[in-house]
Amino acid sequence: MLDKQFNTNSDYAEFVNKNYIAMRFTLKDKGGPEMFELYDVQSTPTIVFAEADGKEIDRITGYADPPESFLYNITAITYLHQGRVEDALRIYGQDYIERKDIKSSELIKYIAFWLGRDINQESALKAVSKYKEMTKGTITSLRNLSSIYAKLDNMDEALKYYGPDYIKNHMTNASVLNSYAWFWALEGKNLEHALEISKKSIELRSNQFNWDTLSMVYWKMGKYKEAIEAEEKALEIEPGAARYLKRIEDIKKDMKKKGGK
Repeated sequence: MLDKQFNTNSDYAEFVNKNYIAMRFTLKDKGGPEMFELYDVQSTPTIVFAEADGKEIDRITGYADPPESFLYNITAITYLHQGRVEDALRIYGQDYIERKDIKSSELIKYIAFWLGRDINQESALKAVSKYKEMTKGTITSLRNLSSIYAKLDNMDEALKYYGPDYIKNHMTNASVLNSYAWFWALEGKNLEHALEISKKSIELRSNQFNWDTLSMVYWKMGKYKEAIEAEEKALEIEPGAARYLKRIEDIKKDMKKKGGK
């Protein structure tokens, strides 16, 4: 999918080839696992921009919709790194989000791009308002905004969108509770509450998916023994499931690496 997006955009290819040496890795490629670990790649696709010595400059995660929006992201990153702030804002600033045909997917990328920087904050906040108005509080939009603020360590703002006030209205729905706990486990934040909610989801429905989530929460909390025990519960329900066996293997590797128990 990512290759298709890139290969259909000649402007993107021309810009990248002019400014960078492009290298592509998957976990199956030689050197791939090492690159994923070096740059702490947690999801794919992830585009990492780095200096010649390997020092990371910036990164973009996720697919682009529409594909040509990649070019705006990449151009802005390049100009900012070159100290050309006005050029970056000309290409990827307020005028970009004022377009009548802009999609919500473009807005959330814009918000994520600028909120973590010390410039163009007013425009980023305007984009937040526009995104909320456009998406009308869908669960996906709440998670997207919460994820952005969580990554900025602004947990007060993150929890306004997808936190205790949201989940208190869904305490009898095991699936919603499990999704909430899984979200925060992946974010690595709000883990105490995620643990509480995950346990509640299991009280309501003790299936392999909910036990797997509990395992992930414990793992992110550094409670390896409890994480393995929870994953073994998932395996009792679905014996031999490769994904749960792999999870246990990964937890044990992490435990050994970090010297945990």
